[in-house]
This record gives sequence, structure tokens and C-alpha cells, in this order.
Amino acid sequence: MIRRRHIIYVQGYDPRGVAEYYRMFRREYRKFCELYRLDGQIGRSTDQQESSTAAWSVTTTARDWQVETTYQFLRWEDIIRRDFERPLWWAIYTSMIGFLQLTVDGGFFRILCAHWRFGLFMAYPHVLLLIWIALAALAGVFAADLAAPVAGTPWAQLLGAGAAALMFAGLVKGTEAKTYMIYLLQDMASTLQYGRRERPDVEQRLDTFAICVVETACAGKADEIILIGHSSGSFLAVDVL
Repeated sequence: MIRRRHIIYVQGYDPRGVAEYYRMFRREYRKFCELYRLDGQIGRSTDQQESSTAAWSVTTTARDWQVETTYQFLRWEDIIRRDFERPLWWAIYTSMIGFLQLTVDGGFFRILCAHWRFGLFMAYPHVLLLIWIALAALAGVFAADLAAPVAGTPWAQLLGAGAAALMFAGLVKGTEAKTYMIYLLQDMASTLQYGRRERPDVEQRLDTFAICVVETACAGKADEIILIGHSSGSFLAVDVL
């Protein structure tokens, strides 16, 4: 029987970090305990700066068993937040070029055949970006046509270009809270970089995580060690292992 469990969790590409995940964990753990009629206690989250992790304890009790769990959260949201400081045009260019290359060499279609939902997830921000570009271009043409009789062709074209740029910026920024397009483009640009071994900052952090896994295993305090990852954290967890 498992009495002591150690969970090592690798977060996905999410700049919110451990504070938000700890809140989500507490909320969902309470629902879990209520659903299965268990008693549960969660300790406070503590930062472990030297290993770039945070951890909290969880005690789950039923009528005939009790499990003490250490939940260790492997942190790299500081790296993700630095990614979002990069210019938007860079994320758009890098992600679009990478997706185009993946499509040309057949990689995207292999992903689509393996798991069509994930294929659509990859295509979604790029298709949406093309739609925004098309709508912005139409707005620019419309504005230029309206201005041409008054301002003349050169000024009308300049006005149309400005209208298109404003329309594009408005669509991208104004809909981000619902579309998450900028977030997904940054995510995919970073994933492409990592796949090409162009992210020494991420690889250095994974080395730190690997040491954490080894130390946990060598300590021998847990009956069971579980290494898990969500979204981008799934393939990072494999590399950590």
C-alpha cells in the first residue's frame, strides 16, 4: 500500500506561475475530497529558490487508509514571462515560418493524422492570424477608396495603409482575452526554438529539475514517485526524466 507519495509536476507554458496553480490545486482538491467523501488537508506552499521549485504537503484520509503526499511544482514561469517581453512581430514571424516549414515537410499532416484535435490546436492561431490580416487589408482598401476622391491616390493609399495597420492592431489586441492568439504564437515560437536546441535557458532549468528528481529518488522517503507534466510540460517532463 502507498502511504507516502511524492509528485513532481512540470508546468506548461503558463506565465501565471505557482501562485495560480496552488489556488487551482486547493479548489479542485476540495471538490475531489467532497466527491469521494475523503478528509483532506493541504499545507502552505513553500518556495525552494535553489532548485526553482515550490512544494506543499497533502494529507488524504479515508476510513481505512491515509496517504501523505509531497507535491513539488517545478517552476519556469520566469523564463516564460521573459518570452512575453519579445516583440509581437518576432513571435508572429517565427511561429508562422515554423508552421509553414512543418506543413511543407509533412510534419503537420502526420500530427493531424495522429491526433486531429492537436492538429487543429496548432493550426488555429495561424489561421486566425491570416483572417485578421485579410480583414485589416479589406479595411485598408475601403478606407483608401473613400479617401481617393478627396485626398488623391498617394495620400489615399497612405491613409489606407494606416487604417489597415490600426485595424490589425485592434483585432489582435482587442480580442486576445478571448482568442489567446498572441499567447499561442509565443508558445509555439518557443517550442520551435526548444526543438531546435536554441533555448539554453530552458535546458539549464531542466538540468536543475533533473537534479531534483535524482535527489528525491535517492532520499528514499516516498513509496511512490510520480513525474507528470501538463501541455508543454509533458515533453519537458520526458526530457527531465
